[in-house]
Amino acid sequence: MKTFITFSVAIMMSLTSCAGDKVITFSLLPKTAQTFITQNFKKSAIVYCKMDKDAFSTDYEVMMNDGTEIDFDGKGNWEKIENKIKGVSTKFIPKQILHTLSKKYPKQKIVEYDRSDGKIEVELQNDIELIFNKNYKLLKTKI
Repeated sequence: MKTFITFSVAIMMSLTSCAGDKVITFSLLPKTAQTFITQNFKKSAIVYCKMDKDAFSTDYEVMMNDGTEIDFDGKGNWEKIENKIKGVSTKFIPKQILHTLSKKYPKQKIVEYDRSDGKIEVELQNDIELIFNKNYKLLKTKI
């Protein structure tokens, strides 16, 4: 038993020693991420791209010169888009969500847009968070 535990700890240590952030070029991002950026951020330049690799997953982060930060999963699907300075572009946000926001909070910019666990979280510049389901129905508002 002691040998098994020692062996398990050694494997975990070797796997985590490979982990960490690494600055990469745009061309090393997954094609899906490259396409998303070129289609939606034509007027912005990339400041840096990072790959975060650990034993179980790989994630990517891209920082744009307009203050937009985009997080991608290992396949290049965006998970979170944030811009606390200018607000997040609404080009890729579903019309149903934009309609709800324009009715309830017409003058507020979106500063964070996050897709995870089948839900969509939208944070506005006034710190109100709205949670939508995968069908874009508003589930909850956090103040």
